[in-house]
Amino acid sequence: EALRLIEVEYEELPVVEDVLDAMKEGAPLVQPDLKTETLGKPPAGPSNIAAHIEMGRGDVKAGFAQAAVVLENTFRTQMVHQGYIEPHAATARVNPNGTVTVWTSSQGSFAFRMQLAAVLNLPLGKIRVIPLEVGGAFGGKTIILLEPLCILLARKAGRPVKMVMTREEELRASRPGSPSVITIKTGATKEGLLTAVEAKLIFDSGAAPGSPEGGGVVTGLAPYKVPNLKIEGYGVLTNKPPVGAYRAPGATQAAFAVESQMDLMAQALGLDPLEFRLKNIAGEGDPLPDDTKLDRVGFRQALERMAQHPAWKSPLGGSHRGRGLACGYWTGATGTSSCHLVVNADGSLSLVVGSVDLTGTRTSLTQVVAEEFGVPPEQVSITTGDTDTVGFTDVSAGSRITYTMSAAVHRACQDAKAQLAQVAAARLQARPEDIEYVEGQFRVKGSPDKAMPLLMAARNSMRAGDGPVTGRGAVTRLKSAPSFAVHAVDLEVDPETGKVKLLTYTAIQDVGYAINPTLVEGQIQGGVAQGIGWALSEGYRFDHGVLANATLLDYRQPTAADVPAINTELVEIAAPDGP
Repeated sequence: EALRLIEVEYEELPVVEDVLDAMKEGAPLVQPDLKTETLGKPPAGPSNIAAHIEMGRGDVKAGFAQAAVVLENTFRTQMVHQGYIEPHAATARVNPNGTVTVWTSSQGSFAFRMQLAAVLNLPLGKIRVIPLEVGGAFGGKTIILLEPLCILLARKAGRPVKMVMTREEELRASRPGSPSVITIKTGATKEGLLTAVEAKLIFDSGAAPGSPEGGGVVTGLAPYKVPNLKIEGYGVLTNKPPVGAYRAPGATQAAFAVESQMDLMAQALGLDPLEFRLKNIAGEGDPLPDDTKLDRVGFRQALERMAQHPAWKSPLGGSHRGRGLACGYWTGATGTSSCHLVVNADGSLSLVVGSVDLTGTRTSLTQVVAEEFGVPPEQVSITTGDTDTVGFTDVSAGSRITYTMSAAVHRACQDAKAQLAQVAAARLQARPEDIEYVEGQFRVKGSPDKAMPLLMAARNSMRAGDGPVTGRGAVTRLKSAPSFAVHAVDLEVDPETGKVKLLTYTAIQDVGYAINPTLVEGQIQGGVAQGIGWALSEGYRFDHGVLANATLLDYRQPTAADVPAINTELVEIAAPDGP
């Protein structure tokens, strides 16, 4: 009855949908007080440009003067949704003492706790975030949406409150991937060596700052050695939903533009696209656009394997068919990861990790513990802890969890074994430093007959040494573990309708060390399926600021009928700080 009595009067304001229009002088301001964040000249007044970054090296003008071929092109990508199966969902309870408990589907319980503390002005210790199983995320569940609303409603009602977004609400009001307008100018010698690149990457941030221009600027040209480089990134506000991360944020848009440009350069030079790339690829020690030096990578190996692969060498029969090649780079996030390992009295091992499992990482981490102790995986249990039960851990994002958390797990295993060695040493009448762990036994070095099995050491630890054993593991700021991808696709186009049929798809990727190759292949195949949707069918459609296709009937994601068999091959060049 109260709702029916409310009358709302709207003053309709001009809508800014396109980033290029939003950057023009005199454009309507999405946020009237926003000033550009930049290391350059301070802005004179408010603007729709939220951020401006610039990187470069050498002399771009001189580099273009050396070139036999110079091309400049502009590429656009659209706003797309991450497409997770489970929508955002959260439940909150406010206890009589003012503490808050939140159950949520998120990529990081500690990140959510910090965001909630800031929004609600609560101490971190007053908030407990319990992560639940996540039905997909892909970067779309790193920022609070429903959680503060649930808490405020629960506080008002004195009862727990649960909220779940509908699919229409997901499309209208979550944080989709950023659209972009990318202009690239490239120069190369007649032999096919790049001499200069100038690029401007403009990312649509939606109605609030937070677009991935930083990721795009660093990653797009990372696969190539460019002696003279100038690259700018812009984050620009428009009247659209604020954007978020989507599988290597900024890198996908930048790679689409850069790789399209590389194909056009190869065509203009009369070179095979793969050969042109091989002439210009970056390797260990080469600088990225931000002058960070590349660590060990397998980019050349991946490209050379593709050069000999039937996906590239076999004849392409039939009419209206084409073959495409593209490369991609991702820095690999690091951050902080924490865990602890409890040794039980029966010799079983209980691992508690701070990372949310999105991609089967618990299986990989179980493998690490099992191998460290020489026990079957069935002897290891693993739990995702909440913010009150395990140490601080960054979000499960950026391809960082298996890399960083397995290093933390390795440390926890070493810590636990060191404590058990003290227990064994006392019983074996030896010094702890003389105890080694071999094939499930703690034994005295040089005296293999003097040994104690893991089960006995675990049982004795309940009443000996320093007591029950819990190993602690934490890592932060490991060296980056960059990865490279080389993909090839054959497709057929119906000249009457424009419909694209994918025939074959091959992905060869440098993945570091694959602890669980099956899970790695699944990640690659999932990424390919999402890329197919981004390229061929997906995209937000706006009409004066209103989303016109807010259902999965009109926002068309690829189905099993649209995705071909995806052949994956792994190049394994282990990362420097891996366990």
